[in-house]
Amino acid sequence: MIDPLDWDRAHLWHPYTSLTAPTPTRPVTAASGVRLEIDGREAIDAMSSWWATIHGYRHPVLDDAVRRQVADFSHVMFGGLTHEPAIRLGQQLVSITGLPHVFFADSGSVSVEVAMKMAMQARPGRTRFLTVRGGYHGDTFGRDERVRPRGRPAHPVVGRPAGAGVRSTAAGDR
Repeated sequence: MIDPLDWDRAHLWHPYTSLTAPTPTRPVTAASGVRLEIDGREAIDAMSSWWATIHGYRHPVLDDAVRRQVADFSHVMFGGLTHEPAIRLGQQLVSITGLPHVFFADSGSVSVEVAMKMAMQARPGRTRFLTVRGGYHGDTFGRDERVRPRGRPAHPVVGRPAGAGVRSTAAGDR
């Protein structure tokens, strides 16, 4: 039987690592609050699992909400489908913000991409964007095009030449 970590190294491509020379991974065996158990030792997750676990692991209110939802269904894609929990959350957000529309994104990268598309739809003909050079706005190719450090070539966005309509500036630039 193959060791699970060996299988992981051979078959799972982890974010921000090389496919051909991956960074070693360490197995998490438990999580609670801000603490992870790794290799039998306790570690503080200061990254909050890439900012997605702001309330900590195993939060009783969140765990209860997940259990109740999973009893009906765990996930339904939102493309062309909807469901009552999404409608309820949307109603709450519209009520709180006063905005007429809500878009649910699954990551910061997607939210930046969608925000740009929304801005272009709201203002037809306006396709240029200004960003802060070196700012963090996710990790998609489009994000790389928008916030690349000075002198670093951009990853091309499929179907559009790199840098088209995007200007990057450092804080204090005019």
